[in-house]
Amino acid sequence: MLETVVNILMMDVESVISSPKSVELLRCYSKLYLNGGTPHYCAESQRRYYEELKRTGIERAKKYDMVQIRTCELKHKGNVLIQRYGFVYSDTITDEIALYLLNNKLLSESDFTKLPDGYNQKKDELKQEVEQKNEPVKVVKEKKEPKKAVRKPKN
Repeated sequence: MLETVVNILMMDVESVISSPKSVELLRCYSKLYLNGGTPHYCAESQRRYYEELKRTGIERAKKYDMVQIRTCELKHKGNVLIQRYGFVYSDTITDEIALYLLNNKLLSESDFTKLPDGYNQKKDELKQEVEQKNEPVKVVKEKKEPKKAVRKPKN
């Protein structure tokens, strides 16, 4: 995807719109910004899409390429609203976001069909730490001295 964005940005706006590259522009914009939705085909919209790609296209393309190598899968399809975080699209969620949501208990393991790679490792490390801390502890009882009876003075 990054190569496609760079190839589009190498040309100026008018030459992209008047050439077959306009189809690449529309496909690229659809994947990066509309989550596969249908963009508008008019020249004015294509100019806006080109300007948007110019501003944030390379960052989005890198993120899109990172999503392609992700390991987690949400059970819910489409946009998912997560309280105290915002919307997450099930096809573009990254492992980093999934780990953040799981560790902060914004999502549970049951919300995923496949958990992100790093999540099980952290869970195993926590179990080992707890097992190490649960070593038998010797309880030492302190002997208490008996209290002396003290009489209250009369008024």
